[in-house]
Amino acid sequence: MLMHNPPHPGETLKEFYLEPYGLSARQLAKALGVSHSAISRLVSGQAAVTPDMAIRLEKGVGLTAGTWLGMQQDRDLWEALQQDRHEDIQPIDFEQLAASASGS
Repeated sequence: MLMHNPPHPGETLKEFYLEPYGLSARQLAKALGVSHSAISRLVSGQAAVTPDMAIRLEKGVGLTAGTWLGMQQDRDLWEALQQDRHEDIQPIDFEQLAASASGS
């Protein structure tokens, strides 16, 4: 279980690629062949990294598509865990469940 708040992949993109090189979202968008709004939404954390965007980032930035998708997955999982919607789910006893299904 994740114990910390993992950064949104857009934060990583901004912190390690845009800001150090003084690049704008518009410049990166053009280089990746996507709209300015797609990068702006990603960098602001309003949009998730999709498989297509992950491939574009891999080719343009260098980190693998799997790394970008993994960052997004970590973030999504952390956000889901914060919602506390799963506390009533108990471990399943599969033998008992199978026995009750065959006995009915």
